[in-house]
Amino acid sequence: MKECLNDILAVEVIYRRKLADTETFSSLSHSLEKLGGCLELLVYDNSPEPMEPAHHDYPAWRIQYVHDAGNPGVSKAYNEATALPGSSAKSGFCCWTRIPCFRRMPLPFTAKG
Repeated sequence: MKECLNDILAVEVIYRRKLADTETFSSLSHSLEKLGGCLELLVYDNSPEPMEPAHHDYPAWRIQYVHDAGNPGVSKAYNEATALPGSSAKSGFCCWTRIPCFRRMPLPFTAKG
């Protein structure tokens, strides 16, 4: 059995992507496999339809999955993570999300000199 990094809870927010297809998850999975460890992960799925199956087969992870079609944002995912049993014993949280780039827009006001 792999030794888990019990002091850290990772959180990844996904939207219309499968967890295994995200760069963060793929990269960290590779690193955990090389180290022979595992990490606890909350997957917070903001997609309109669930993107992950009910059963996960990722040996380097202890995954908890939450689907929320309301797309409440990253802060909701973080709050959900802090409410998980045992989360108060963690010394750190890591939160990842893929936020799309927005076009630069002019400010809606003008400065008076």
